[in-house]
Amino acid sequence: MSCTGKAVGLGKTVMRSLIRYRRTGQAYTDIKHEKFSGNGSLMRLAPVCIYYADTLDQAIYYAALSSKTTHGSPIAVDSCRYFAYIVVHLLNGVDKDMIFSDRFKSGLYRYFDKEPLHRELDSIVKGDFMTKREDEIRSTGYVIHSLEASLWSFYHTDTFEDAILKSVNLGDDADTVGAITGQLVGAFYGSGGIPGEWVGCLSKLELIKSIQDKLMNL
Repeated sequence: MSCTGKAVGLGKTVMRSLIRYRRTGQAYTDIKHEKFSGNGSLMRLAPVCIYYADTLDQAIYYAALSSKTTHGSPIAVDSCRYFAYIVVHLLNGVDKDMIFSDRFKSGLYRYFDKEPLHRELDSIVKGDFMTKREDEIRSTGYVIHSLEASLWSFYHTDTFEDAILKSVNLGDDADTVGAITGQLVGAFYGSGGIPGEWVGCLSKLELIKSIQDKLMNL
Protein backbone atom coordinates (compact mmCIF):
# COMPACT_ATOMS: atom_id res chain seq x y z
CA MET A 1 0.00 0.00 0.00
CA SER A 2 3.01 2.37 -0.11
CA CYS A 3 3.47 4.91 -2.89
CA THR A 4 6.18 2.70 -4.42
CA GLY A 5 4.42 -0.63 -4.04
CA LYS A 6 7.07 -1.81 -1.58
CA ALA A 7 7.36 -1.42 2.19
CA VAL A 8 9.12 1.82 3.09
CA GLY A 9 10.45 2.83 6.49
CA LEU A 10 9.38 -0.31 8.31
CA GLY A 11 10.45 0.05 11.96
CA LYS A 12 12.14 -2.71 13.92
CA THR A 13 9.25 -3.03 16.36
CA VAL A 14 6.70 -3.51 13.58
CA MET A 15 9.03 -5.84 11.69
CA ARG A 16 9.56 -8.06 14.72
CA SER A 17 5.82 -8.19 15.41
CA LEU A 18 5.00 -9.15 11.82
CA ILE A 19 7.65 -11.87 11.80
CA ARG A 20 6.29 -13.24 15.09
CA TYR A 21 2.73 -13.22 13.73
CA ARG A 22 3.80 -15.06 10.61
CA ARG A 23 5.57 -17.67 12.72
CA THR A 24 3.02 -18.14 15.53
CA GLY A 25 -0.31 -16.72 14.31
CA GLN A 26 -0.57 -14.71 17.52
CA ALA A 27 -2.12 -11.33 16.76
CA TYR A 28 -0.59 -9.39 19.64
CA THR A 29 3.06 -8.57 20.11
CA ASP A 30 5.22 -9.78 22.95
CA ILE A 31 7.10 -6.45 22.94
CA LYS A 32 5.78 -4.80 26.09
CA HIS A 33 8.81 -3.22 27.76
CA GLU A 34 8.52 0.53 28.21
CA LYS A 35 11.78 1.15 26.37
CA PHE A 36 9.93 0.06 23.20
CA SER A 37 7.45 2.93 23.31
CA GLY A 38 7.71 4.14 19.74
CA ASN A 39 5.10 6.09 17.79
CA GLY A 40 4.33 3.41 15.21
CA SER A 41 0.88 2.48 16.51
CA LEU A 42 -0.18 6.08 17.12
CA MET A 43 0.55 7.16 13.55
CA ARG A 44 -2.00 4.74 12.06
CA LEU A 45 -4.90 5.12 14.50
CA ALA A 46 -7.38 7.32 12.60
CA PRO A 47 -9.31 4.49 10.87
CA VAL A 48 -10.19 2.97 14.25
CA CYS A 49 -11.46 6.34 15.47
CA ILE A 50 -13.51 6.90 12.31
CA TYR A 51 -15.05 3.41 12.37
CA TYR A 52 -16.08 3.72 16.04
CA ALA A 53 -16.79 7.47 16.02
CA ASP A 54 -20.32 6.89 17.34
CA THR A 55 -19.24 4.68 20.24
CA LEU A 56 -16.46 6.22 22.32
CA ASP A 57 -16.01 3.19 24.58
CA GLN A 58 -15.39 0.91 21.61
CA ALA A 59 -13.07 3.43 19.98
CA ILE A 60 -10.92 3.49 23.12
CA TYR A 61 -11.03 -0.30 23.46
CA TYR A 62 -10.04 -1.02 19.88
CA ALA A 63 -7.45 1.76 19.85
CA ALA A 64 -5.67 -0.15 22.60
CA LEU A 65 -5.96 -3.46 20.74
CA SER A 66 -4.73 -1.82 17.54
CA SER A 67 -1.59 -0.70 19.36
CA LYS A 68 -1.03 -4.10 20.94
CA THR A 69 -0.62 -5.77 17.54
CA THR A 70 2.81 -4.13 17.25
CA HIS A 71 3.38 -1.84 20.27
CA GLY A 72 2.43 -3.47 23.56
CA SER A 73 4.20 -1.02 25.85
CA PRO A 74 1.70 0.50 28.34
CA ILE A 75 2.95 3.94 27.32
CA ALA A 76 2.25 3.31 23.63
CA VAL A 77 -1.12 1.68 24.35
CA ASP A 78 -2.28 4.48 26.62
CA SER A 79 -1.10 7.12 24.17
CA CYS A 80 -3.43 5.50 21.65
CA ARG A 81 -6.28 5.41 24.17
CA TYR A 82 -5.81 9.09 24.95
CA PHE A 83 -5.44 10.06 21.30
CA ALA A 84 -8.59 8.15 20.35
CA TYR A 85 -10.51 10.05 23.03
CA ILE A 86 -9.38 13.35 21.49
CA VAL A 87 -9.94 12.38 17.84
CA VAL A 88 -13.41 10.91 18.41
CA HIS A 89 -14.51 14.11 20.11
CA LEU A 90 -13.14 16.15 17.20
CA LEU A 91 -14.93 13.89 14.70
CA ASN A 92 -18.15 14.55 16.58
CA GLY A 93 -17.79 18.30 16.26
CA VAL A 94 -16.27 19.30 19.59
CA ASP A 95 -14.67 22.72 19.17
CA LYS A 96 -10.90 23.14 19.28
CA ASP A 97 -11.11 25.58 22.20
CA MET A 98 -13.11 23.02 24.14
CA ILE A 99 -10.53 20.29 23.47
CA PHE A 100 -7.89 22.39 25.22
CA SER A 101 -10.14 23.63 28.04
CA ASP A 102 -10.09 22.72 31.72
CA ARG A 103 -13.64 21.45 31.39
CA PHE A 104 -12.60 18.95 28.73
CA LYS A 105 -9.63 17.81 30.80
CA SER A 106 -11.92 17.24 33.80
CA GLY A 107 -14.18 15.04 31.69
CA LEU A 108 -11.17 13.13 30.40
CA TYR A 109 -9.92 12.44 33.92
CA ARG A 110 -13.37 11.17 34.90
CA TYR A 111 -13.57 8.94 31.83
CA PHE A 112 -10.24 7.24 32.53
CA ASP A 113 -10.73 7.12 36.29
CA LYS A 114 -11.18 3.33 36.49
CA GLU A 115 -8.35 2.59 34.05
CA PRO A 116 -5.98 5.56 34.48
CA LEU A 117 -3.59 6.55 31.75
CA HIS A 118 0.13 5.90 32.22
CA ARG A 119 1.94 8.48 34.33
CA GLU A 120 4.11 9.40 31.34
CA LEU A 121 1.05 11.09 29.83
CA ASP A 122 0.41 13.31 32.88
CA SER A 123 2.10 16.39 31.45
CA ILE A 124 0.29 16.07 28.13
CA VAL A 125 -3.11 15.50 29.72
CA LYS A 126 -2.59 18.59 31.91
CA GLY A 127 -1.81 20.60 28.79
CA ASP A 128 1.70 21.68 29.76
CA PHE A 129 2.66 21.71 26.07
CA MET A 130 0.41 24.70 25.42
CA THR A 131 2.83 27.12 27.08
CA LYS A 132 6.04 25.60 25.70
CA ARG A 133 8.25 27.36 23.19
CA GLU A 134 9.13 25.66 19.92
CA ASP A 135 12.66 24.91 21.12
CA GLU A 136 11.18 23.04 24.09
CA ILE A 137 9.20 20.64 21.89
CA ARG A 138 10.86 17.39 20.88
CA SER A 139 9.59 15.34 17.95
CA THR A 140 11.54 12.12 18.27
CA GLY A 141 10.20 8.62 17.66
CA TYR A 142 9.29 8.29 21.35
CA VAL A 143 5.50 8.22 21.41
CA ILE A 144 5.20 10.83 24.17
CA HIS A 145 7.38 13.29 22.27
CA SER A 146 5.46 12.68 19.04
CA LEU A 147 2.10 13.08 20.74
CA GLU A 148 3.13 16.30 22.44
CA ALA A 149 4.60 17.73 19.22
CA SER A 150 1.38 16.99 17.33
CA LEU A 151 -0.89 18.52 19.95
CA TRP A 152 1.39 21.55 20.21
CA SER A 153 1.27 22.03 16.42
CA PHE A 154 -2.52 21.75 16.41
CA TYR A 155 -2.90 24.18 19.31
CA HIS A 156 -0.63 26.88 17.87
CA THR A 157 -2.10 27.01 14.34
CA ASP A 158 -5.43 27.80 12.70
CA THR A 159 -5.38 25.77 9.48
CA PHE A 160 -4.68 22.21 8.38
CA GLU A 161 -1.76 23.38 6.25
CA ASP A 162 -0.10 25.44 8.97
CA ALA A 163 -0.39 22.64 11.53
CA ILE A 164 1.22 20.10 9.24
CA LEU A 165 4.03 22.43 8.23
CA LYS A 166 4.71 23.40 11.82
CA SER A 167 4.87 19.77 12.90
CA VAL A 168 7.16 18.50 10.15
CA ASN A 169 9.45 21.51 10.43
CA LEU A 170 10.21 20.50 14.01
CA GLY A 171 12.50 17.95 12.40
CA ASP A 172 13.51 14.63 13.98
CA ASP A 173 10.84 12.02 13.13
CA ALA A 174 9.10 14.48 10.83
CA ASP A 175 7.07 12.10 8.67
CA THR A 176 5.48 10.27 11.57
CA VAL A 177 4.83 13.41 13.62
CA GLY A 178 3.23 14.89 10.52
CA ALA A 179 1.03 11.80 10.17
CA ILE A 180 -0.07 12.03 13.80
CA THR A 181 -0.79 15.73 13.45
CA GLY A 182 -2.70 15.02 10.27
CA GLN A 183 -5.10 12.78 12.15
CA LEU A 184 -5.89 15.56 14.62
CA VAL A 185 -6.31 18.35 12.12
CA GLY A 186 -8.06 16.08 9.64
CA ALA A 187 -10.66 15.23 12.26
CA PHE A 188 -11.14 18.92 13.05
CA TYR A 189 -10.91 20.68 9.66
CA GLY A 190 -12.22 17.82 7.54
CA SER A 191 -11.15 16.87 4.03
CA GLY A 192 -12.20 20.30 2.80
CA GLY A 193 -9.48 21.85 4.91
CA ILE A 194 -6.68 20.03 3.09
CA PRO A 195 -5.02 22.11 0.35
CA GLY A 196 -6.19 20.89 -3.06
CA GLU A 197 -2.68 20.75 -4.47
CA TRP A 198 -1.65 18.42 -1.65
CA VAL A 199 -4.48 16.04 -2.45
CA GLY A 200 -4.03 16.22 -6.20
CA CYS A 201 -0.47 14.95 -6.19
CA LEU A 202 -1.10 11.93 -3.96
CA SER A 203 -0.12 8.52 -5.25
CA LYS A 204 -3.04 6.06 -5.49
CA LEU A 205 -5.52 8.87 -4.85
CA GLU A 206 -8.57 7.00 -6.16
CA LEU A 207 -7.75 3.98 -4.01
CA ILE A 208 -7.40 6.21 -0.95
CA LYS A 209 -10.74 7.87 -1.69
CA SER A 210 -12.51 4.55 -2.13
CA ILE A 211 -11.20 3.26 1.18
CA GLN A 212 -12.15 6.51 2.86
CA ASP A 213 -15.70 6.36 1.48
CA LYS A 214 -16.19 2.74 2.53
CA LEU A 215 -14.89 3.48 6.02
CA MET A 216 -17.20 6.47 6.43
CA ASN A 217 -20.22 4.55 5.09
CA LEU A 218 -19.64 1.69 7.53
